[in-house]
Amino acid sequence: MAMNEKEWLCAHAYLQWIMKKNKILGKKKIYMFLDFDGVINIFYKEGTPEYEALMKSKYFEFADKKCVRRLSDLCLEFDIDVVISSSWRYSGVEYCTQYLREAGLDERVKVVGTTEEDFHSRQEQIYNYLKKHLDFTGFVVIDDIDMTQLARYQVVTDIWEGLTEEKILEAKKILLDK
Repeated sequence: MAMNEKEWLCAHAYLQWIMKKNKILGKKKIYMFLDFDGVINIFYKEGTPEYEALMKSKYFEFADKKCVRRLSDLCLEFDIDVVISSSWRYSGVEYCTQYLREAGLDERVKVVGTTEEDFHSRQEQIYNYLKKHLDFTGFVVIDDIDMTQLARYQVVTDIWEGLTEEKILEAKKILLDK
């Protein structure tokens, strides 16, 4: 059953309390909940040179190298641990990590797991992950699906553009405000 407004209010207070407590204890752990499609896998509009090149390619390469480079830079700058929240997680964390590495994700970026494969909404899956990993001092969600309850922690990307420089600045603002 989906969480109601009152439960989400309590969840936000709990998350804030955990982050504050961990900062006081000197911890420095930031999680990023990463979607693939619409974030690093961008969709090209039919008729564009990018679309035509993809259609002529022997192998479809969905990951946009510039988006992945931006992702790497952000993760390294803030020492972020990546958690796969994308539906790609059903292929397993090893597969997702290999996909990201082949797309250009820096080897120093830590991919630490996936959200659970259950019937909760994606935002509830993220909240449940955080409740099981109470060592964080901040987190950011990067997804093309708007998550109303996690809006203050989320960067919403456009499926045609993905993780742009503008979206990186939004992520940095979230991480620096926490």
